[in-house]
Amino acid sequence: MFCPQCSKLVSTLDARYCHACGSRLPQGEPSAPAKAVTEEIQGQAASPAGIGGWLLVLVGVLMVAVPLVGVGSLLSNLAILKHLHPSLVGTPGWDWYLLWMWLAVGCAAGLSVYASLRLLHGKSARDVEAVCSILWVIGPIAAIVTNGLIPFMMHEAEMLMYDYIGPTGVPLVGAILGGAIFSLVWTSYLSRSQRVRNTYPQAQVEAQRAGQ
Repeated sequence: MFCPQCSKLVSTLDARYCHACGSRLPQGEPSAPAKAVTEEIQGQAASPAGIGGWLLVLVGVLMVAVPLVGVGSLLSNLAILKHLHPSLVGTPGWDWYLLWMWLAVGCAAGLSVYASLRLLHGKSARDVEAVCSILWVIGPIAAIVTNGLIPFMMHEAEMLMYDYIGPTGVPLVGAILGGAIFSLVWTSYLSRSQRVRNTYPQAQVEAQRAGQ
């Protein structure tokens, strides 16, 4: 319940006077929806909120680590491929490969930075839902595109696919599993963390706050 005079939260539902301004409070049991929202806000007030803890770690990972790892991995793979297949360098297929790989890595890096900014400046649960979707795009989906789809479509595909997938397919499977684990860990955190729920409230809680 909130004081009608000063709009301060009154933690005791049966209180007769506001602890902040001393005004007399309206009596009567609040309706079930209002009581539920009030209890949720009370629970949030006692829990951490804001960009901190593991949420701050995730923002740093998305803003810095993911783009750097993506670019570094691509440069390393290009160096290996140039060493293994020097005859490919300068061919039309190699140029197309470079173009599509840099586009894919650049898009993944851009999405990752966008997700970090949405966490930094977001205000509702919709921002968290968008970030969760982006995590799956820059995780296993990006691994499939960069480690399977683009090499397969390139000229001299049989050589590159062997380098990327190998005789058992372990490198490609490992890249997809690594991306999936990364996405699963962070989406689980975003869906379970009390800090995240407090920082990005559901629509009804946000509306209740705006009305006070």
